[in-house]
Amino acid sequence: MKLTNAPAPHFKSQPRHRKNNALGTKMVAYAQEILLDVGDAVELTKGEEITLMYWGNAIVKEIQKDSAGKVTQVVGELHLEGDPKTTAKKLHWLRATSLWPSLCATLETSSRSRPSRRTRSSSLS
Repeated sequence: MKLTNAPAPHFKSQPRHRKNNALGTKMVAYAQEILLDVGDAVELTKGEEITLMYWGNAIVKEIQKDSAGKVTQVVGELHLEGDPKTTAKKLHWLRATSLWPSLCATLETSSRSRPSRRTRSSSLS
């Protein structure tokens, strides 16, 4: 799915579980191009408002299909003011662009600020 008004690619810390903060946080990667499950994409209709989990609502503006009728691209627009309670479809998604360069930089930075996880002694008894 291509989101025409999405911000530049970035990471944001989100709770692992919205109702249980004790589970900690996770990094979510946001971008203008996201991947949806094919089964979800074929069920979308033009003009429909959907919820993108851990992001917000979006409105489907265009659905492109190949000559066989398979969905090849979905174009949408973020509608973050929308209420997720009013949408019928709550979709999971992944950032479509490569994560490795920015993910490696994020992990490298966060590992510097954490203490070492090694708790065992290096000698054997």
